[in-house]
Amino acid sequence: MMSADKKHAQEIIKAFNLTEGSRGITIPVDPDTITKEDEEILLEGSEITRFRGLAARGNYLGQDRCDVQYATKEISRGMAKPTRGSMVRLKRLARYLLEVPEGVLVFNSDEEGLDKIQVYVDSDWAGCKTTRKSTSGGALAWGGGLLKSWSTTQGSVALSSGEAEFYAAVKGCKEGIGVKALLADLGVAVKVEVVQDSTAAKGTATRIGIGKIKHLDTGWLWIQDVVKAGTVILKKIDGRINPADLMTKPKSAAEAARLSEVLGYRLVVRKRKEEGETYTGFVRRLMRGDRRTQEEQWETMEWWMKGGSDGGARGRSTGALRDIEHLSVAYVCCV
Repeated sequence: MMSADKKHAQEIIKAFNLTEGSRGITIPVDPDTITKEDEEILLEGSEITRFRGLAARGNYLGQDRCDVQYATKEISRGMAKPTRGSMVRLKRLARYLLEVPEGVLVFNSDEEGLDKIQVYVDSDWAGCKTTRKSTSGGALAWGGGLLKSWSTTQGSVALSSGEAEFYAAVKGCKEGIGVKALLADLGVAVKVEVVQDSTAAKGTATRIGIGKIKHLDTGWLWIQDVVKAGTVILKKIDGRINPADLMTKPKSAAEAARLSEVLGYRLVVRKRKEEGETYTGFVRRLMRGDRRTQEEQWETMEWWMKGGSDGGARGRSTGALRDIEHLSVAYVCCV
């Protein structure tokens, strides 16, 4: 079991003068709260430095916390020219971290599933309202434990959801093959399964050539060779239970808890839970209605339906070291 360094979350919270009595939220990012005016007003002087420092902390934290990875990715897009909207996004993340201060990675010692790496991938087609670029999200698990996750903005504009999903699948293949090589150095042989919810993307990856997608760069088609050779196995999953969906669009803590459970990732909330209870356990108990009093049950359900307390309102070397850190913990626990 391991968790992210709490110091980074605490420093982000402290920067906005938030305390235990401050209002928290359960959705780390909400594009609808940013106005056009917010995006046009640039930060100045020391505010730029302050924003970049806190954004970098958030980005580092996101490597260990998949529930905030999409939010920190969106915040980091404002690094070059931070605006007032960028700071609004950052403060929203701080309020989320106040409410959900910790994420825990659990690696079980069960040998089941250690013969394969599962890479869950997904995309949010044209999710950026400004550039219309899509987001690729992914989560790489081994033996039921999360080794790595990512949320990245795609470099080119996809003309269809199938194309965006295909780019996400290629990214997942690269990550899976990379971790497979790391495990081979440790003397562990595994196969790579790329799990996605797009039939169109799966079809493009399993055939030979570009087909009707004439504009597709041939540099992306190497995936067809590795699939044909059996290096990578493609599988389909229902989009409603695809954990990679968490890294492509805004999700509440409740949704994050549900989607990430298959990855061995647990969220811990600040309040309205019993001591030591994880977010997943809290959700289950809430769903059962297992509260001590009817009054407390109603209060909790009302809070839940509103979405929280307020109702809504990396360099390469570092990344490589973090991959090895996660892998080493999993290796010790599972082998």
